[in-house]
Amino acid sequence: MTFVEITSVDIANADLARLLTVMKRKQTVNGKQQSQVESLLLTCMHTGFDKAEGRGGQAIATSLTRDLSGLTQVTMPCTVNGSDVCSIPIQSIDNMLGIIKYHGTQLSLIFDEEKNRLKIKSTGKQTTLDASKNAKAFSHSPDTISEFHMKGIELTNRIWHTDGMYYISATNERIHPFAKYTVDSTQMYEALRCDTMNGQRLNRYTIGAEYGSHHLKVQVGDMHLGQTTTDVALETMAKETWEWQFDGGLDEVFKFMPSTCDLYIYDFREYGQGMRIFMHWPNILGASEFFAFQAGVLTY
Repeated sequence: MTFVEITSVDIANADLARLLTVMKRKQTVNGKQQSQVESLLLTCMHTGFDKAEGRGGQAIATSLTRDLSGLTQVTMPCTVNGSDVCSIPIQSIDNMLGIIKYHGTQLSLIFDEEKNRLKIKSTGKQTTLDASKNAKAFSHSPDTISEFHMKGIELTNRIWHTDGMYYISATNERIHPFAKYTVDSTQMYEALRCDTMNGQRLNRYTIGAEYGSHHLKVQVGDMHLGQTTTDVALETMAKETWEWQFDGGLDEVFKFMPSTCDLYIYDFREYGQGMRIFMHWPNILGASEFFAFQAGVLTY
């Protein structure tokens, strides 16, 4: 009989709820709200600090969106008890959020891979949930949670590097962003959320800058129910003139983010792929793995 070590992960309820909510990347399509991510693989690991006492861990979630146009990675602090690294499948983000709201402020997650069961514990309470890496990533997806997770990791390896900011193309060409801006996350959210004015929810965000300006322009909505343009302050002067339209529920990304955000703009127009935006929050919880990536609307 083979003994399999079962690792437990301790995490604050609020941190897990925030991670799951951001990862969902809610957006509106044809007038209906949908989650762009329904499930995920939560990777929990020691960071090397006080490992003997089980402290200093990180819980990292990485996933593509269902249409493959976006990528999100969120990191939260946790305590890992047992293995150096463990992966916990969350078959339904909505179900998990529905469970933890009935639990206390501190949670213990215990995943039994042999039984495909996940136990969620808090003081005096335990909930058991189905959890398999081989479950479908989406209700009609050919990919399992594990397979879809690996696709997200592959894109992460193309766009996130420790030696600089660049995108590695399919031909191994390094494509560097042509612009970088630092903005206040709350200002960006206030600009983007005007997309919901009078119930519009068009999920279209026109973003751009003019050379010499100290503002990023964000335009949302239509003339019938109210089109809003917001100037979002830049820390430094814009050195480029550009404009492009994005979707991907960007308001939901910025909604939960504090502090400042670094925006990197990529120009893929010569490849027939429009423009793309990489959003990086470098100073949250001391973790650098907190970012989102979104391809622009090709028909703009």
